[in-house]
Amino acid sequence: MKEKEGFALRLTEKMTERGVSQADLCRLAGLASSMVSHYCTGQRRPNLENVQKIADALGTTIDYFVDSSAQQPETAKSALSAIADGAQPNDPHLPPYNQTSKTQLLDYMLNTLNTEGQDKLFAYAEDLISTGKYNKEE
Repeated sequence: MKEKEGFALRLTEKMTERGVSQADLCRLAGLASSMVSHYCTGQRRPNLENVQKIADALGTTIDYFVDSSAQQPETAKSALSAIADGAQPNDPHLPPYNQTSKTQLLDYMLNTLNTEGQDKLFAYAEDLISTGKYNKEE
């Protein structure tokens, strides 16, 4: 059987540390037992909204699960996938975006991409800025 990695490992470690069972987490976070079971086994990865619920229930922060320096990018991947699929900041499946979460996602992207990918990301951002259409109004 494959060893747990990423989010599942961090989740089960924190649950053990806090003495919280899967049933407890379901109740505390308001999540279905099947979801929590899948998150604990690594069969599924939660979206950012559910990571926040889990973090709150376990008395920790999203950073504990998302921190790229700890090589735990799965939840950020979920958020990035949703964004790539067209999710908007007011999408009910995503939490409201704030500057911190945007910064965390950008940091995750930069730490995940190789040099060529980083160059493409910067080129795209430069193109967006050069059009002026997306620039902040002063």
